[in-house]
Amino acid sequence: MIKLNHFSDLLKNKDVFGFYGYLGMLHTMGLVSRCTFRSEEDATTIRFVKNAGGILIAKTNVPELNLWTESRNNVYGQTCNPYNTTRNVGGSSGGEGAIISACGSAFSIASDIGGSTRMPAFFNGVFGFKPTAGLTPLKGIGLRKEDYPNSMAEAGPICKKAEDLISILKIIIGEKASLLNLDAEVDIRCLNIFYQESSGDIRTSSVNWEMRTALLKAVQHFKEITGSATKVSS
Repeated sequence: MIKLNHFSDLLKNKDVFGFYGYLGMLHTMGLVSRCTFRSEEDATTIRFVKNAGGILIAKTNVPELNLWTESRNNVYGQTCNPYNTTRNVGGSSGGEGAIISACGSAFSIASDIGGSTRMPAFFNGVFGFKPTAGLTPLKGIGLRKEDYPNSMAEAGPICKKAEDLISILKIIIGEKASLLNLDAEVDIRCLNIFYQESSGDIRTSSVNWEMRTALLKAVQHFKEITGSATKVSS
């Protein structure tokens, strides 16, 4: 059993939002060479969350420099999937996907260029969203010292329920939220649905039958609503 005073020390010192700068907290980026580095200020998105009344619980694990599709490094080791510890949690925001899946936090802030929010959400059975480029500030994310408005990278929420995504998105977008119509009702019947059963890339593993079955079940559901769904060839 962990004593309460020891547990509070762990919370204070553990690099448990791996690539976001939090004032005074460790910011290793999964690198042994940065294992004692502490942030001197909050990332802009984290400041937005704090200003909205958010209580920061922890930072979670990432791959080194956020550069892989799982979350393992030589500082904290491997993050395992809470549903099945023989499976990984995705990356690079894998620790965030895992802690939301395990009900360890109400919501999480991740970042994404090519899937670093969306893959962990998928791997852990929760919801993640990557906003349109240029909407969220990037200063303090990773090693970024400014916002880079033309970057493909974006901060985004990971939540247990899909209906929570917009509420968190409004906070981390900040003043740019007024440019969007996030509260507009969407008529799902008017959506164009596209899907792909496999990538066709021989360098990747094939989609197993369970995932393919789940995909086609979702496709059939949207076909019944919209009247059509278009298969994209590999």
